[in-house]
Amino acid sequence: MILERVDASWAPVVTEVWEDFLAALSAALLPDFRATRPAGAWSVPGEAFEKGGEGRAALVRTWSGLLAGLLTFENPLARSVAEFALMTVERDGEAVDLELPVLVACVLFGVDGFEAWTGLRELIDASDRFSRELALKCAGRSERGHVEVHADEEGLSALYRWLNTLFPQSRNSRPLGVYSVTPEMEALDWREALPGTLSRRGTPEAVQQLKVLAAEFPARLNLRAALVSARTNCLAATWTPADLDEVVAILAGIAASFEYSLVEAELVEVLAAFQDMGRHEFREGIVRDVQQLMNSDRILPIADHAMAYDHLRAIAGYAYGVGGPEARLALLTALEQARPDEKALERLRGLLAVRKSRSS
Repeated sequence: MILERVDASWAPVVTEVWEDFLAALSAALLPDFRATRPAGAWSVPGEAFEKGGEGRAALVRTWSGLLAGLLTFENPLARSVAEFALMTVERDGEAVDLELPVLVACVLFGVDGFEAWTGLRELIDASDRFSRELALKCAGRSERGHVEVHADEEGLSALYRWLNTLFPQSRNSRPLGVYSVTPEMEALDWREALPGTLSRRGTPEAVQQLKVLAAEFPARLNLRAALVSARTNCLAATWTPADLDEVVAILAGIAASFEYSLVEAELVEVLAAFQDMGRHEFREGIVRDVQQLMNSDRILPIADHAMAYDHLRAIAGYAYGVGGPEARLALLTALEQARPDEKALERLRGLLAVRKSRSS
């Protein structure tokens, strides 16, 4: 029977046939399972279910295909079969055969996406064996794709912690030469790939989750690298051309708010929108220009940071702190020189004229 070519929703009679077949296989594969509907004329020889046999493996594949197809349409029988299979983990404890419960969990991931993870968390926390077997089963690229694609940033972070609990090795070392990839290696690959998945999201929440993970695991360099990449992706995703008038208004002291802490924060956000401001070399050049424009023979007390936002906070803090109006005017001039634009300079001169008249 080629299930991939048959859709359970084609007609009620097709759904009934699928349900009868699922009920018969479930009664044979799951001891004590009693379907709400009789199995009808379906029957399978007992020898087909012998462990390790090819017949049983084929029947299990057919059973999981029926289950997945019916669960897609929220079929009550399929849902009861899935719940019963998972209940055996709690009921039988360490003695339970985990093959079918783990397979059901993977089917649920494929049908329900990451919502299935939330429903399985209690069972994952209660059984270390089930948790480990599930991680090994889901570690393949196609299987883990079902889990990741519907997970939000917090969910991806939770997945990383879960896999780290099961596989706490600091890194995935591979033997030299020819070797077979084991499920454990795939699980470690999955854990190591999750920071990159988070960074590619390019959202503020992804940046926040990676900051927390990097603080939890300070020795993991891939987490720090993913954090840097996530910040870059986030800036690229939210970048808009800077409004020079807004920058000038803030630096000239005529912004709507005169609370320095608020103005500093506003200045940081506006500066971050400047093209090239994400590059450390560009920011260093601006600081050097400010120093020269202030005729200072000493290095300005602006802390150097590799992270763009931290560096810009230090620059803004100096401009509205010990640097004073002279530093703000120098910063304004440095930005003007870094982005020569005659039309922008005309607006710049007009705004500076307003500033001077107000200060006189």
